[in-house]
Amino acid sequence: MAPSVRTKTAIQAIGEAGLIARIQEWVPLNKDALAVRKGIGDDSAVYAPSEGMCQVVSTDMLVEGTHFDLSYMPLKHLGYKAVVVSVSDIVSMMARPRYFLCSLGLGGRFSVEDTSALFEGIRAACTHYDIHLIGGDTVSSQAGLLLNGTALGECEEDSLVYRSGAKEGDVIGVSGDLGSAYLGLEVLRAKKKSFAAAPTTQPDLTPYRYLVGRQIKPEARTDIRTLLRSHQIKPQAMMDLSDGLSVSLHALCKASKVGAVIEAERLPIHEVTAQTAAELHIEPMVCALHGGEDYELLWTMPQSDWNKIAAHPDVHCIGHVQAESKGIKLLHNNTEQLLEGRAWQHFSSKDGRTRF
Repeated sequence: MAPSVRTKTAIQAIGEAGLIARIQEWVPLNKDALAVRKGIGDDSAVYAPSEGMCQVVSTDMLVEGTHFDLSYMPLKHLGYKAVVVSVSDIVSMMARPRYFLCSLGLGGRFSVEDTSALFEGIRAACTHYDIHLIGGDTVSSQAGLLLNGTALGECEEDSLVYRSGAKEGDVIGVSGDLGSAYLGLEVLRAKKKSFAAAPTTQPDLTPYRYLVGRQIKPEARTDIRTLLRSHQIKPQAMMDLSDGLSVSLHALCKASKVGAVIEAERLPIHEVTAQTAAELHIEPMVCALHGGEDYELLWTMPQSDWNKIAAHPDVHCIGHVQAESKGIKLLHNNTEQLLEGRAWQHFSSKDGRTRF
């Protein structure tokens, strides 16, 4: 009798969110780990080594060919971005970033000078965010360049903000503008394709400088944390927008057991984003809802707190929290429709990031 063949499940079949749920089942948090305040399931892990003060930790992997393309991503900018993606997660917990570790997988084609350029960017980001590079690791890689960044921060325990605190009636706020980083990536991909077809013609990125900058050199919104703290505001719930608005909103609502309404007309879209989306025959609203890597912040707060910062030019009210039974909706042209959480998926060979 022939041995039975066990059918294996492809990761694509369950997606990143499904995979993370399985990881939570495979490695449950030890109930004796009393110092752990938050494990899998938020932007960062939190533990309290001493009474009243918490340490906040976030780690991110960047893989060549999945998260970046070195044909248009300078190594210095890549090093800078490696710091930003982890610092953004620390800030989204309302914590202060303090330290950074970076591990590298380097292939044979990378020289000492290349590695120096990478660390020039890491150093620049550490200086900008007033954090310290305190360690890491280097290994040989046969699969291209790999970077793993880990940021460590700290915060008073009663000042920490999780995904799970949103309340019905809260205002939903975001910082900055949305969709620009996604369009920056689309521009770079289009120019790369044009250059491959006509190598003697240098691509002109001048009209897209803002969008390209948002993609290859994003910034973590430490200033928003400062703004909120200066007004004695503690958001009810908060996340960063590395995965895009729709996916992040779904994650926040699921953790908080609430629904939400997003008003399409309130989505902050930069003028260049709107113009470029029209050039590429993409709906700007789709970029704002589903594009990733803006590294802006999404949060909820009571209306009374929102009134304290409503005049600030770089924060925007885009909707409100409602009962979980009412679902997550998009209000567009006076009509409500279901808002799906859509993003790039690594395991279907597209970009995206899901925090666990």
